Order: sequence, then C-alpha cells, then structure tokens
Amino acid sequence: LTQRRCALSSRPPLSPPMSGSELWCVHSDPCGICCAGVTYILLFFADWVVCTHLLPPWLGLSAGSCVLGLAFLLISALAVASHLRTMLTDPGAVPHEYTPSALLHDEKALPMCSRCNGFKPPRAHHCSQCDRCIMKMDHHCPWVNNCVGANNQKHFVLFVGYTALLSGYAMVLLVLRLMATLNEPRLFLTTHSHGPQEPEIGGDRGS
Repeated sequence: LTQRRCALSSRPPLSPPMSGSELWCVHSDPCGICCAGVTYILLFFADWVVCTHLLPPWLGLSAGSCVLGLAFLLISALAVASHLRTMLTDPGAVPHEYTPSALLHDEKALPMCSRCNGFKPPRAHHCSQCDRCIMKMDHHCPWVNNCVGANNQKHFVLFVGYTALLSGYAMVLLVLRLMATLNEPRLFLTTHSHGPQEPEIGGDRGS
C-alpha cells in the first residue's frame, strides 16, 4: 500500500504548470485594444469630473473635500492596477510543448486541440482571440483585452469590484450634491426676488 501511494504521488500531473510570471499582451485584437483604451479614458474622465467639477464647487478646498477626493482617486488607482494585472497576466495558456506523460499509455484518453495541434488538459478551452488553449477559461473579455482564466481571474474580479465601488461612490456624491443644491435657500430667493422682467412698451417718445 505504501509503494502504491508513492507511485501515485510521483505520477506527473495532468495539467501543465502555470506560472503566470511572464508578460502577456494580446496585440492581435484591435477591438480589445480599443475597448481597453476606452476603459482608461472613462476612469480618468470620472477622476477629472469628481475632483474638479463636483467637489471643489460644492465643498471648496476643505478637509472633507480633500478626503473625499483622495478616497475616490485611491479606488480609481486600484481599479487601474487590477485592470493592468488582468490584461498583462498570462491567463493560463497551455504550453505548446505540454505532453501529459501520465496518459500516454491510453491514446483514447488524450484530448487534442485541432487548432493548437497539441494536447488539451481538462477544463481547458481554445480562445480564437488569443489563439491558445486557456486553463479554466471563463470568457474572453474585450474590456481587459485578455481571456479570464486560472491565473488572472482574481485580478478580474477585483477590477469589477473596484469599478462597481467607484460607480456607486460617484452616484452617492452626485445625489448628495443635488440635495445640497435643492436645499440652498439663496437659489429660491434669487428666483422669486427678480422674477420675469416685462418688456417696455413704447419707450421714451419724447427723445
């Protein structure tokens, strides 16, 4: 029994090693590159609107305004960092030289990929945009210009979470700003004190 356990433990794994340490970039998908650029434009545009057109006219340069602005920028920076990690991390591409030696005794148990012309490990799927088989592939997301797989799924979930948090934060600030504007009495006093001006009829005929 001990010898059998040693033999099983020494058997090579069915899945290839996935380090994810090498730089990865999908440069053959123009749509994904454009979507990734639009993502950064939207994030930076939100930073510019909140920190220049929302907080300063409302709260000025007070400590509260600075704290709210820095918190917004921090969440935005985390979203950008998570997006970069998702886009530039190898999602789990199966190496071309991968050979599952544990299955060589049974040719019928060797799944093959017709596009990669190589062995396909369990739970691996071929991505037409990346042109590789990806381990534990979830989907190919154009907004991160990469597949979401075994190595970058955590970064993708963080990016979605930070983006959702940033959107909710901006919505709360906009609602509070709207409520503060509606509660300012000077707006209503200005409107009722001046009122609509009636045009002069006839003018000065003596001149």
